[in-house]
Amino acid sequence: LQNATYLETADAHAVYPTSIYRQCDALTLATEDASTIEAVMSTTITTTIKIARKVLDVNNRLLADVYKPLGRCIAVIDDKVEA
Repeated sequence: LQNATYLETADAHAVYPTSIYRQCDALTLATEDASTIEAVMSTTITTTIKIARKVLDVNNRLLADVYKPLGRCIAVIDDKVEA
């Protein structure tokens, strides 16, 4: 529990994964006295690649159709924005 509390601030993605495209898995084995612990860990990342033109055209629904079901949006910020 202490580790989870620590990870909430140190690496929140470890406790609350935010990507539906990343899946992690692990198997740990230990000797009876836990003097030796072995682990096999993996991460699988999946994606969809689409080749398209004019994706920022307001009549092109491609980005909206991808991100709206996820409750997300696209924002474009150019180099003229000042902090």
